Amino acid sequence: MSDKNVVEIVNYFCVDKTPYKYAYKDVLVCISTLFYKGNVKSTVYYVVGSSDNFKDDACQLVVEAFNWVYSSLKSTKFELKQSFIFDTTLDVQNFLKAAIKKYSQENNIKASYSLSYVLRDVVFKDQFTDVRRIFCFDTMLPLAIGFNVLGFYNISLKDEAIIRLSEIKFLY
Repeated sequence: MSDKNVVEIVNYFCVDKTPYKYAYKDVLVCISTLFYKGNVKSTVYYVVGSSDNFKDDACQLVVEAFNWVYSSLKSTKFELKQSFIFDTTLDVQNFLKAAIKKYSQENNIKASYSLSYVLRDVVFKDQFTDVRRIFCFDTMLPLAIGFNVLGFYNISLKDEAIIRLSEIKFLY
């Protein structure tokens, strides 16, 4: 958990097959979790694949998710540790990295914050299977995309969910 002068952000990206209008669609998902002074905020952003390779969707998703992250920060008087977990194919990962770099440059993020980036590896195929359950992919994601193809929903993490996320190495 963060100490008082550190804000930690975990951005987890994956592609999920989700029921949508009598079929399954590939949905690009970003879970942004922010820790500060013992408080936890988490939002799930998603976009239903409009193209086979998610190139345009990746940029759109990063902008939405990062706008939330950086608008949640009311000050620059702390150290910001931001880690990325890419549980996607290499092509999608490269699109996401390019979108993150573009967002950071356009919004002058490095000049605004004392910032360190960490790229976290997915060690084995099903390492983050529990993330689907904790962030309600099976119930909330199909419901949410039924109303809005590009959108988000917030999750209030309970203590047991935070413990489980730590156990599977989702959090530090």
